[in-house]
Amino acid sequence: MTPRLRRALAAAGGPLLIAGVALFLLRGFWLFGRVSLQHVDPLPFWLPMHCHLGETLASGSIPAWNPHVLGGVPFAADPQSGWMYLPAMLLYAALPCTTAFGWFVTLQPVLAGVGLYWFLRVEGLSRPAATVGGLALAGGIAASRVAVTLPFSGSVAWTAVMLGCAARFFRAPGWSGRLGWSVAVAAAWGQVAAAHLSHGLVVATLALAAYAIAAGGRVRPRTRVAWLRAALLLAALVLVNLAFLAPRVPYLARSTLSLGYGGLDALAADLGSPVGSSAEVGASVSPPWILGFATAPGAYLGMAALLLVPAAWALRERRRLAIWIGAFALLCYLLPLRAVASAVASWGAWLPFADFYVHEPSRFRYGVLLALPILAALGIEAWRRGAASARWVAVGAAA
Repeated sequence: MTPRLRRALAAAGGPLLIAGVALFLLRGFWLFGRVSLQHVDPLPFWLPMHCHLGETLASGSIPAWNPHVLGGVPFAADPQSGWMYLPAMLLYAALPCTTAFGWFVTLQPVLAGVGLYWFLRVEGLSRPAATVGGLALAGGIAASRVAVTLPFSGSVAWTAVMLGCAARFFRAPGWSGRLGWSVAVAAAWGQVAAAHLSHGLVVATLALAAYAIAAGGRVRPRTRVAWLRAALLLAALVLVNLAFLAPRVPYLARSTLSLGYGGLDALAADLGSPVGSSAEVGASVSPPWILGFATAPGAYLGMAALLLVPAAWALRERRRLAIWIGAFALLCYLLPLRAVASAVASWGAWLPFADFYVHEPSRFRYGVLLALPILAALGIEAWRRGAASARWVAVGAAA
């Protein structure tokens, strides 16, 4: 075996292992053509929606209209149509719908794990640590109901890719590199929006903000350069995603989404419909919910990885990253709690988007699913580099 081939195999080993584990766990979808009924949406909603998208694209047309619902409704303008969501557009246009569905379910955990591996490698972590982080995320999604909760599986996957692009953006030495990577960050952010234009996009934006603070503070550029870099990134988020935003922004203003949950309550009351109030807390969880990541079946992230999460702060070179990703994880842990949501419903109803948050607080927990593998990889890297505090933390956690 030549040295070049050996290096290539070593570089590809981690991503191939991550992809292989996800493919094995989801073999029923891509190999045997099965459709899960674990979640109510894939079969009656996503499959026909994406099938119409793919068949229209394959015929050479833009799917602006869906004639199969009621008397016809706008399609490309619908945030849930899949328009400009590349996995849905490519798979359903190239393959029969049932085959495309299986690969669509499988691709997103693979993308999540490999994307996180890439991010961790750009951050300077070793291949073993990055592989464990990617495996934890891909396996946690593929082995649980998250895999068929398609908007969240997709939003987590593209958030991982977005963080990898952002890591390259903040490391680019010149403005040409920053411009190119800002486009890549914006494109991944747009894919998150196409996957889930609500909670998924909010969680992804919070993750990007946390990473930007960590990365920006690490290099400490001149104030003018920092502001220019932030302006470049914000401009790219809008300009790169015009094909996604242009048909949707006017449509949202014409739909019931523009009313908000409070407006929908008022409309329902006018129509005499017996619905609950938007001030009532929707699906939420109790404090021990996070322990679900340590149990199987479900979104199990691996006990060895979880034990080393507290050791993430022992890696001095990446302590700022651990602090801000940890803060992001803590926020996403607290927001789904019923006590927090009830407090916001009682005392903070005047806050912007409070009804949006109170309607379904539990959806913010997907941020923890993303953050824990990052912290676990940092902890493993600290262990590998011989940080004594990391070893003591792991021993104490195991005990």
